[in-house]
Amino acid sequence: MKSAAKTEVTTALTTGARALNSAALRQIDLEVQPVTYRLIRSQRRTIAIHIRPTGIEARAPHRASIAQVEGFMRQKQHWILERLADMQEIRPFQWESGARLPLLGTEVSLVDAPEKTGIVLENNALLIGKPGRGRQHEWRARVIKWLRTQALLLYSERAAQLAEQLDVVMPEVNLSNAVARWGSCTRHHCGYRVRLHWKLYLLPSHLIDYVITHELAHIRELNHSARFWSVVAQVCPDYAMLRRELNRLGRGLPIL
Repeated sequence: MKSAAKTEVTTALTTGARALNSAALRQIDLEVQPVTYRLIRSQRRTIAIHIRPTGIEARAPHRASIAQVEGFMRQKQHWILERLADMQEIRPFQWESGARLPLLGTEVSLVDAPEKTGIVLENNALLIGKPGRGRQHEWRARVIKWLRTQALLLYSERAAQLAEQLDVVMPEVNLSNAVARWGSCTRHHCGYRVRLHWKLYLLPSHLIDYVITHELAHIRELNHSARFWSVVAQVCPDYAMLRRELNRLGRGLPIL
């Protein structure tokens, strides 16, 4: 499943190979606005646009011409400019006491708690105890580690419950730090492996359930056919609305 935190528009469902052979900076006028983008060619089958904090990436097959790439970008120019505007509103998270971090759809305040050891969540406050030297760098590493631990516990619990609802085998559940996907499901030895982005833990729990359901449905249907969506609908009949909400809230997550 594609992640809205790192947004992608693609001409097909396939993502192509990840190996990159070349990258070049180019410029294009979108709505009379000059925009710089990085052209990356690889062994993929489609043209895709990624909007990242570092700028625009156009990913294309080796056979695609510049005219085809930029023609596709002009088709998507309204979307590109809107996403760029969204990105400009998002600032890197400030790891300091009083900063507010989204957590399961609510906001918690980071609190310096030197009298405590470790990290404790109490009454919408994330109490950060010792050690605390080098606060910005130290807090970031420690809080993200805590988030990943909590996320894996929750994902595993929900995956077990949702797998039973869908009548599918329980997969191996791992965390992901993927650039452009909230989750993935792959065959693994004699079973399946589901990987879920740890940042999902920042979003409301019903969206976490939707992403897990989406990946578990791939155990029945390794595609995005009508049959696949009928499986998703067994647990999430309003999956289209949930997908839109995931895209909207995902774009607004802080840069951690």
